[in-house]
Amino acid sequence: MRFSTLFKLRGLYLFMGLAGGTLNPYITTIFVHGGLAKSHIGLMMSIASLVILGAQFLWGRLADRYQMTKSILLLSLAIPALLSILYQAPSVFLMIAAYMTAIIFTAPQAPIGDAFAVSAARAAGSSYGSIRSFQSVGNALGGYGAGFFLSYYLPNHLWIPFLLISCIGIIMVIVLPAQKEYHVKSRPFINGIGELLRNKRFVLFLGACFLVNQTLTAFNTYFVVVFQMVGGSYALSGIALMIAAFSNVPAMFAASLVIKRLGNEKTMLLATLAYMVRWAIQYAFPIPGVMVAVQVLQGLSFGLFYVAAVEYVSRIVHKEMQATGQSVFNMVFVGLAGIVGNMLNGLLLEKGGPSSMNLVCALSALLGAILLIFVAYGFKSRESDVIPKEVQRKRFIAFDIGGTSVKYGVVDEAGEVLSRGSLSNEESDDSELFIERLVGKVNHFKEARIPITGIAISTAGIVDDSGKIVGGIENIPYLKGVNLKCELETRTKLVTRIINDVNAAALGEAWRGAGKGEKTFFCIALGTGIGGAIVLDSKLYKGSHFRAAEIGYMHMNLRHTSNYEMRASTSALVSKVIAGQNDKDSAGITGKVIFDRVKSGDSAWYETVDLWMNEVARGIADLIYVLDPGLIIVGGAVSEQKTFLTDRLSAKVESYLTNDFKGLTRIVPALCGNEAGMLGAVSLFINLNNQDEGNVKTKYDRANEG
Repeated sequence: MRFSTLFKLRGLYLFMGLAGGTLNPYITTIFVHGGLAKSHIGLMMSIASLVILGAQFLWGRLADRYQMTKSILLLSLAIPALLSILYQAPSVFLMIAAYMTAIIFTAPQAPIGDAFAVSAARAAGSSYGSIRSFQSVGNALGGYGAGFFLSYYLPNHLWIPFLLISCIGIIMVIVLPAQKEYHVKSRPFINGIGELLRNKRFVLFLGACFLVNQTLTAFNTYFVVVFQMVGGSYALSGIALMIAAFSNVPAMFAASLVIKRLGNEKTMLLATLAYMVRWAIQYAFPIPGVMVAVQVLQGLSFGLFYVAAVEYVSRIVHKEMQATGQSVFNMVFVGLAGIVGNMLNGLLLEKGGPSSMNLVCALSALLGAILLIFVAYGFKSRESDVIPKEVQRKRFIAFDIGGTSVKYGVVDEAGEVLSRGSLSNEESDDSELFIERLVGKVNHFKEARIPITGIAISTAGIVDDSGKIVGGIENIPYLKGVNLKCELETRTKLVTRIINDVNAAALGEAWRGAGKGEKTFFCIALGTGIGGAIVLDSKLYKGSHFRAAEIGYMHMNLRHTSNYEMRASTSALVSKVIAGQNDKDSAGITGKVIFDRVKSGDSAWYETVDLWMNEVARGIADLIYVLDPGLIIVGGAVSEQKTFLTDRLSAKVESYLTNDFKGLTRIVPALCGNEAGMLGAVSLFINLNNQDEGNVKTKYDRANEG
């Protein structure tokens, strides 16, 4: 997960907030200006909430099932922006039609965006609140700016800034990464929803959300109208909205710390009490100055509640139903609460004035707090009571240490990679700093309340049974002689296991990739150098001195002037191509560039690639003579070439084998890609016999066999 992705997400949330803050608080004012009665506005807003309810159900399912996150977010900004032009139409009916259509497309913005943001934040080791707070900044600036705008222009002209801001938001969506980076999968919808609704604690949570947010509906829909009823101005209402929105910023940034200390349930309870106090003050003192000042409680109420609720839902909902889960939450939090809140508070405002509405909102928040007391204290605090079985799986932090960077992620015991990221080795120049950066990442996941069972490390170099790197680590020389296992166990108090990177890749492929179900195979990694790993009778063979399968050192000519690595690695191929350039520009030539050119029909480098494949094939043929494996897996960066490479290698290998060996060993590309090393390292924790770390079968494999 790159920092730039977080930057883009924060930018998107900022402009979504600007657009929402510009239009949403003033939409009722636009309709009042258009001639609609306040009571009719309440009915219209209730119908709108019902529309949102159905729309969120549909959009959430589309996002999870068909991976349409970016497309849906684009529609949620583009369609309402275009329809806003009709808010200046002379026909109230046309204005209402435009608004109802717009909210169908706006409905998925919060749940779909939040599901995306929570996954992205976890992958980057950040917090959802640090992303969501930018929407509050946008709301603040948008609300204030719109109030200032209305001091000079009519309400039906607000479509102009709304349209311009939405266009920038569309650009931010376009530059977001694809959803597939977060591996969202589909699962049966009815089963997932049924499992949630059978949980009493979750149902009470939804009830509390309903009672709390119907009061927020009163604020969002009627604040500007109420503020004018008690003598406030448009400009001052803009300041109040800005204070409310800005108060969310520190609250959302601090939310992760509060949640870490109190937990999601108690944090929501604290926020609900703040809601109650907020409405009670406005009931007791319904005057403009107090109504402006009390908006500082918006952050402590909405800011804390929303972050805690979104993370609570994310924690208890299946990973492959995140968008659906957030949509169900929003169907209650926004949809049902919006329907009742708009009708009830509109009626109260019409019949009893601001005081009646404020009193009922305070009582509603009190009832919500009572339900949350049961959620927080009324059940046995066993995770299995709330969290689906998939989420209860043990989780491990995995590090894959390479020559230039360290890939890391959270992997569960079923082999699902839940989050991922990378660290550059250029920022470390000694072993102490390197270790501290790994420890810092572990602590970050702990602070995010992710339960971690252990640390799994795949690393370049030769690793002995004690966890010490004893050699073969030329690209990170300061790690030679370092016992990473002991260092991390001492500093994190977590069980740590470590393995050579190619051995880890072989275990990863055996568990989740091309080697699954194979008893004997060889894994060859073609990259900057060449590495190998041997699996014999479902067990990793390390050798007497932990140096088995270092095939890169094999001599490939009679004079012993070059070895296999110098002739058949990917870097050897790149060097040969560059040497044939005859002083032409060779910048940017990589293995991928070479293969892309060859596959496109460019004959300039074909002969060089063909000769290089001969070198690779000769070494593989020798391995077949020695090991007689059922399978050879070709890994490393070139595995991205899939069968384009392995089909041609197979043909060349056959030419180096005698008839007795031909057609017996399959050659296939690796399937796990960059995750193979992390998966293989984690597999060390979950073998049936943990004393035998080389066994490639896990308890999940044996369960499936049975």
